[in-house]
This record gives sequence, structure tokens and C-alpha cells, in this order.
Amino acid sequence: MGNKNKNDHVLSQAEIDALLTAISAGPVEDDSASYNHHKKIKIYDFKRPDIFSREQLRTISNSFDLFAKAYAKFLNNYTKTNKCDIHVASVDQLTFEEFTRSIPSPTEANISQVTIDKSVFAMITEVNPSISFKLLNLPVDPKKACKNRDLTDGEIARWEKEIVAPTLDILKKTFRMAFDSNVRSIKNAKTETNPTHFDCIKPNSMVCLVTLEVAVDGEEGMINICLPHNLAHKLCNDYNGIVDPDTTQFNVDKFRNLVKVNLKASLGNASMPIKDIENLGEGSIIELDKLAGEPVDIEIDGKVFAKGEVVVIDETFGVRLVEMV
Repeated sequence: MGNKNKNDHVLSQAEIDALLTAISAGPVEDDSASYNHHKKIKIYDFKRPDIFSREQLRTISNSFDLFAKAYAKFLNNYTKTNKCDIHVASVDQLTFEEFTRSIPSPTEANISQVTIDKSVFAMITEVNPSISFKLLNLPVDPKKACKNRDLTDGEIARWEKEIVAPTLDILKKTFRMAFDSNVRSIKNAKTETNPTHFDCIKPNSMVCLVTLEVAVDGEEGMINICLPHNLAHKLCNDYNGIVDPDTTQFNVDKFRNLVKVNLKASLGNASMPIKDIENLGEGSIIELDKLAGEPVDIEIDGKVFAKGEVVVIDETFGVRLVEMV
């Protein structure tokens, strides 16, 4: 028995050769570890849900490439140079509060009203002060590296006329051409310099943020275009030819024609023991709880909505309404 147990621990020559071959081949990869490494797991964030698909974000990015080209041409004409460059840096989905916290204060932002078909949407275009000051050729204090300051009333008026109006016009043409959307108008509602005063979108609402990198005659900065989720989805649906159901208009006439309710006229009620009911037969008379001549109850689905008097129409009973309940 002792020798047998000892021999059980001795490897045969074939087992030794197999072990040496495995060692010379190098370490064995763990398939399970490789599987777990390539498997992407993401915890769903209920406060910051992904409401745009990759395809939708790609559609928006490609469409704003056309806007970037048209806007670069406008900037070159406005500055009378060929030193303006603009391109799409990113298209992201985030909460509106995250957007307002990411931009400087003060800044040059415009809240606009976008009318597509019969629907009105909000939109925000924000231009970093480094670009807005360069475009307006505003003097900068050399002692201050930061250009952030509130524009004067005159500067805001000039900004809205010379920059904002053409920008919104180019956006309208882009929405029509790139998204094939029936944009009726894009109007500037107001210019706002403080991001905390943006009250057109709820803070926790998801938005699509298009960020453009801009260079104007050596000055670099960002332009942000914030699209609320309903506007972004509308543009993507128009691009894909998806017709949105008209939830703002409710066809009451169609509803009235299709839906039917049951009406019942009750002469009265009576309570009887089962023994008396068993003795009922043809010719029996049941006394009701209503007096003669008293109006009958007219019910809709078991609820009294009017009272009336019984009439005869040709050979059919009818009810004339005498009181609405």
C-alpha cells in the first residue's frame, strides 16, 4: 500500500514531456479574463439618461458640418479677411444645468425661438467672449488677460444686428437643407450674458450640445449651440422622414363621432323579497319608488346626467329633457 501511494505521485515520461512543452509555450491566457475585459458594462444613470442614439448624434454632427462651412464664409466676409476657420469639435448629450455651468460668465448668449411647422422650440447660441470681442473689434484692457465683461447696450444692439441675425439666418437655412425640416422662422428672443438667467429649459432636462471651434484672425474660442431634446429629435425625425404625431391638436369632432356611450332612462326602482319575486307572473304589478308624473332619470354609463319626461315618438318611447343635472 505504501509503495502504491508513492508511485501515484511519480509522473510518467509522457506526462513530463507534456509539462515541459506547456512551459516552453509560455503562459496560458485566461479566456474568462479576456471576455470580461472586452465586455462593456455601463450603469444606467437615471439623472442623466442617454436619450439620443449614436445615429442621431452623427446626423446632427454631419448637418452642422454644413453650417460650419457656411458660417466660416460669413465670418470671412464680415471680417474682410480669409483668416477665419470653424469646424465641429463635438456633439454631446448632457443636462441643461451641465451646459450652463460649463460656459463663462459673462458671455454672449442668445435665446431664440425656432418655429417648425406649428411647433415652437427654444434654442441657445453662445459665443465665447474671446470671439465676440474679436468680431466687434472691442478694445481690451492690456492689463487684463480675460476679456469677460458685460457688453454695453450699444454693443449688444450692434451684436444682435451684425452677428446674431446672420447667424440665425444661416442656422435656418441649415435646418432646411441639412435636415429637410420645414423651419418657418428662427427669431432672437433676447440676449443674455449671465448663464444663471437661462430659464427657457429645465435644469435637469437633457439637451444636445453642438460645440464649434472657431479661429478668427489668430484668436481662438468656442461657439456652443444648445438644442433641447424636443428640437433635436424633431430635426432628426425630419431628416429620416418620420412624421411626428400631432399631440398639440386634438380633433374633438373626430372623437365625438367615433366614441359612443350608453344612455338609459329609468322609470324608478323597487326592492322586493325573493319570495315575492318568485310569485310574480304575467299581469303582476310592481310599485316603483317614483310618483306618477315625476321626471325619470337619464343615465350615461350608470351616472345620472339629466331628468326627463316620457313621450311617444310614432310607435317608439322617447324622453324629453326637462332638467340637466
